Amino acid sequence: MAVIGNSGAILHRNTGSSPVLATNAVAFCDLKLKQNNMEKIWNYVFHWNEYTKKWYAVHRDRYLDYWSTDKDDFPSDENIQNLIDKL
Repeated sequence: MAVIGNSGAILHRNTGSSPVLATNAVAFCDLKLKQNNMEKIWNYVFHWNEYTKKWYAVHRDRYLDYWSTDKDDFPSDENIQNLIDKL
């Protein structure tokens, strides 16, 4: 499932089915964004990988690279709030 959060960032969860977009909602995580975090994540897509149990932050300029390269090249964390704080 993919969700566009209040900041405009896209959150994508790998569920094995086609992504579904919903505006201004975060349906599958308890994400509390502070005003300063919203500017940091504007250009990022967040992907939850069910197999690694991690969130990945993918800058929109590298979105296609994410699907064809090693995931270790991208920031990740088991907690999405920690990942946002790292950016």
